[in-house]
Amino acid sequence: MNKRYKQKFGKKFKIRRMYDLCDYLGKDILRDLKAFQRVCSAAPMEICEKDDLAGVRPETEKKWKDMIGKMIWSFEEILYDRGNAPGFPWEKTPEMEAYNKRVDEGLQLFAHHFKDLWF
Repeated sequence: MNKRYKQKFGKKFKIRRMYDLCDYLGKDILRDLKAFQRVCSAAPMEICEKDDLAGVRPETEKKWKDMIGKMIWSFEEILYDRGNAPGFPWEKTPEMEAYNKRVDEGLQLFAHHFKDLWF
């Protein structure tokens, strides 16, 4: 690492983090999503019914935990290559497109409900 690089980013900067930022951040996100799913007892207002305002119904809580489960599944597939993919990523088979759509659904849920991940 040259001097200019150290001056710009500091001594604590680790270049290996930048090689695969998805992997670096994804592991922390996955760990925290799993913990959140275990302790979560609320749900976002968006998926709550009008009569849920007094307390979250079990059906609503289950729906929210299922959504978090989809997020977890997507992160696990991306990070650990669980072998659920029906082929190679560059193949355009219907099975591969369905798999990619399922992975994208979990990531979109994560992006959409990012501000709702609190308790």
